[in-house]
Amino acid sequence: MIRHLLVLLTLTGLAGTSTAAPEIQSETRYYTVQGKTPQAIRQSIETRGPRGDGGRRFHASTRWSVEWGYRWTESNRRCKLRQPQVNLKVDMLLPKLGEKVSLSAARHAEWGIYAKALQRHEEQHRDYAVAAANELERELQAIDGWHDCQRLEQMINQRADDVLDKYSKLEQEFDRRTNHGAKDGVVLPW
Repeated sequence: MIRHLLVLLTLTGLAGTSTAAPEIQSETRYYTVQGKTPQAIRQSIETRGPRGDGGRRFHASTRWSVEWGYRWTESNRRCKLRQPQVNLKVDMLLPKLGEKVSLSAARHAEWGIYAKALQRHEEQHRDYAVAAANELERELQAIDGWHDCQRLEQMINQRADDVLDKYSKLEQEFDRRTNHGAKDGVVLPW
């Protein structure tokens, strides 16, 4: 998860209205695994899979970043929050079998079960990211203003950090509870 802050300041009135929902960009990419045997395919996943924090390789990953921005107006010694906006980018990386991979029908069916379970697991990570962006958008929409613009900015950033920390912890607990999806069928039986 990556955090960004975009602040747009103004001391005059602003045209336009605030957004009601975050802008979400989601991309699913694939890396190719090769091998002539199930064991070689497993080795390919363990060699080519995305690296997590600390360098450990995983079969798949979902990375997300949130940017938030806003404008404010200042009048009568009061800062009013205007046009809060949240942008979410999600990048999911999953394995796919290369063209030269030749599996029996039974092994191919096993791969299909594994790949679908893995995708569902990664989609749950994406769902946490979307929930974080939606909650952050609601938090920003709920802020009316403050008597001190600097304090308003600190309050906004603290709320954003709190929301993102909450969902980061939820994701970590999800992976712990499911053993990174193994308890939900993300098991390559070879």
